[in-house]
Amino acid sequence: MNLLYLAFANSRHDPLPSLQKEDEAIYRALAPRALKQEVLLHRDSYASLAKVAEYITLFREHLFLFHYSGHAGRDALLLEEETASGAGIAGMLKQCPNLKVVVLNGCSTRGQVQRLLDNGVPVVIATSAPVEDMKAMRFGIRLYQALSEQATIQEAFDMAAAEVIAMDASMESRIGRQIAFDLESEDGSDKEPLWGIYSQPEQETVLGQGLPVQIAPPPPTGFEVNERLIESLWESLGDYSDAIQVLMTKPRITLPRKRMAILNSLPAPVAEHLRKLVVPVEDENDGYDTLSVNRLRQSVRAYQTVMEFITFTLMAQLWETFFEQGKLNIAEERKEMIRTFLLLQPSDQEVYDYLALIRNLKDVIEENSGHYFLKELEGLLQGLAEGSRFQQALFFLEVLKVRLTGESIAPAEVPELCRRAEECLADLLSAMAFLAKYALVSVQGIDVCKYRHTPKAIFKHIAVELRDLLGGLEVTEFDMQHFMDNQSILLLNEEEETFLNLSPLIIDANAFEEKTDVSKIYFVSHFDKGRNTYCFKPIYKPEKVSEWIYLDDKKYAIVTKQFDAFKQLLA
Repeated sequence: MNLLYLAFANSRHDPLPSLQKEDEAIYRALAPRALKQEVLLHRDSYASLAKVAEYITLFREHLFLFHYSGHAGRDALLLEEETASGAGIAGMLKQCPNLKVVVLNGCSTRGQVQRLLDNGVPVVIATSAPVEDMKAMRFGIRLYQALSEQATIQEAFDMAAAEVIAMDASMESRIGRQIAFDLESEDGSDKEPLWGIYSQPEQETVLGQGLPVQIAPPPPTGFEVNERLIESLWESLGDYSDAIQVLMTKPRITLPRKRMAILNSLPAPVAEHLRKLVVPVEDENDGYDTLSVNRLRQSVRAYQTVMEFITFTLMAQLWETFFEQGKLNIAEERKEMIRTFLLLQPSDQEVYDYLALIRNLKDVIEENSGHYFLKELEGLLQGLAEGSRFQQALFFLEVLKVRLTGESIAPAEVPELCRRAEECLADLLSAMAFLAKYALVSVQGIDVCKYRHTPKAIFKHIAVELRDLLGGLEVTEFDMQHFMDNQSILLLNEEEETFLNLSPLIIDANAFEEKTDVSKIYFVSHFDKGRNTYCFKPIYKPEKVSEWIYLDDKKYAIVTKQFDAFKQLLA
């Protein structure tokens, strides 16, 4: 497998906006090729010397392209808060037999070219003088957009050069191609090409190569829609669900009973989007259970819901840690990432990478000695190693999300993508099977029960447990020694009688209505600038704009106050 290693030497403490944009745009450009499994992508937004050395060693047999963007010089690359010598990097890359091209998109990197060529790198793209950030960003983005569209290395370089020349006509005489060169002749003057593409004479043919191309795979044979999904979840949920464990003792279990047991074991937001895949009802069946683009879209919707649910759980945990300790220490760049997420517009969310935010929230919780309410989540996130099935599943589904947004999927690809999407969704949900241990409830009201003969009061909670989708949600009662929060969505550990309040990030719209015994779950969606308030989307049909609710409605005043309090953490 050919691997592209993208190293961006940005700073966590003082990030360069143009470098962030280049990072994100290059990733989006290459994502479709990765989804087709033509290449693997490894993206490091905050490259350090230790990580570069580790990953070049790890990827050495498969590395096809190494890209560096950031501050640099004639003999060095400036990585995160440290400097790497050009000789050291060249020595590492010498050990990569499949390496075809190195791109050094930083200032004055030409001094490192000859050493790379001498160490066997076929093609090097580098600069001979300081480069403006905006020009470097546009050059890098256009280079990879062209490569992603099957241009050769030389063609992609020419297209990137044309992009820069369009910005500044004076650059035309400063971009060119050279076959090796004599380093002794370098004087840093305008006679040298600002951007150059360099190769040894015997390696010129590499300039005519592009990224690997893969013919669309034939339709998968022996693939039954939902079979892998159901069987994987049946096995993994069996470790956590008492109901499934009981059914497993039966001599024969029908498929409908398996499906119902699986759906009733998961939190309602996740289960509902899984249900649309495995048990679509007739009036909404737009191809969710067939090999179709609509099935791909629903698979991504299920993935997106899981990522949002994890994100909101970690944010709620962060707020809980604040109440427990009375303060939180959050670095400014971590605050900024959370603030940016809360201000995303719907179009931004379609391509937002939740995993980076989840890792950021995980770090904040651990830096403040907080504990995880979902204990299993700690081990899952710490074990998120490159190459693990869980990590691969997240990457595939994230890239599929981007491709669906760009409508770049050919009809011939759909069957194989459906097979792979189901496989990855099965891996993702199986890793999250521990959610079956927890109950998601909407608290409708609380009664205090205290009698003369009882030393302590009992709090009777009137709540809707958000399970049993196919049978209909019913009002249940919980008797506990302490009371939970009212008018809230809570994640409940029934064994330990502990709970995590997910409000105001997840709310039950019907909890604010009088005399209701049903729930209507909403996730926070975005901040509406026109109305100067937050908008919430119904989790069952998030695309249905007519059912969005806004916090400027007076009946949600308590949610507004909660949001204002939560945002104080980020001030």
